[in-house]
Amino acid sequence: MFRKFVLSLFVCVSISEIFAHSYELCDDIKPECRDGFFKVFTTEVSLSRQDEFQCVQASTISGTRSEMKEYCFQRGAQLLEIPSVMAFKNLLDHIKDDSELARHDYWIGGSDSDQEGSFLWNHGDPMPVGSPFWGDDIDEIQDPDGGRGENCVLMPKSDHHYFVDRDCSEVHKALCEEVKAPFVRIFDGPNSCLQFLTSYKATWTEAVQYCRNIPGGNLFSLYRVELMGSVVRHIKDKFSSMGSFWIDGKQRGDGHFYLLSGSILPAGTPYWGRDVDDVQDPDEPGRDNCALMSHHDFYYLADRKCNDPENEKHYFICEVTI
Repeated sequence: MFRKFVLSLFVCVSISEIFAHSYELCDDIKPECRDGFFKVFTTEVSLSRQDEFQCVQASTISGTRSEMKEYCFQRGAQLLEIPSVMAFKNLLDHIKDDSELARHDYWIGGSDSDQEGSFLWNHGDPMPVGSPFWGDDIDEIQDPDGGRGENCVLMPKSDHHYFVDRDCSEVHKALCEEVKAPFVRIFDGPNSCLQFLTSYKATWTEAVQYCRNIPGGNLFSLYRVELMGSVVRHIKDKFSSMGSFWIDGKQRGDGHFYLLSGSILPAGTPYWGRDVDDVQDPDEPGRDNCALMSHHDFYYLADRKCNDPENEKHYFICEVTI
């Protein structure tokens, strides 16, 4: 009964906030490329609006496709997706005009690893087929033609940086693309804008690093309990049934959960749930010691392992205060 009362309380708080506040994009955060990334416009440059570009970075190291996917992630990016013919042309023009870039082959974000012959971008959108994207990789048969042994998409200099399918274990450089998930303002107080990252799953430590790569960014801090209703409602409205989200909060030796600012994240109700057992979290000090908004427990907080890439990779929420 008490559990139902707490859930009802959150519903009431959320409903009051719907009338008081609306979710809006943070126009204060202007789209701009970070240092080390270059702009690639996705339409004709003369017609492009300010936000119609991608921020692209060529890797400084080489690796397998899997290694380069992780390389991009650690820089707050993903392997490049190319959304249009004009974006492809503008990218090729940039590569051609830079003698260093033109020397290398590049992994991008396409693969048919999930279903042979069906090449998809990072998050499941179908890649274009045929001309003007795909080359023949010297054999005069237009790619993709490698069968089960060649499941990843490369832009090789030997084929003028057209798409070809290659063995994912080959070692090449990569093109990374800064992720442009929108920032939204969903509550009053300090002028905070939140970014809900659902393009990747990460460990808690990886999520902290990702958010800190955003100028002025950090993992979202639940420093006031009234923020919880707004955030939970936004998750349910926009990302229903997608999964759990890491937020700021790490346990120290004294048993308390601390925010990155040094403040203590309160224990007990109405923050923490029971997760997968009947004991209110946090319930395993020293082992499960980072804060997760658990999809399995109505987005109440749960303590989970900070660095368990096999079992504890989740979505996460970044915050920028402006």
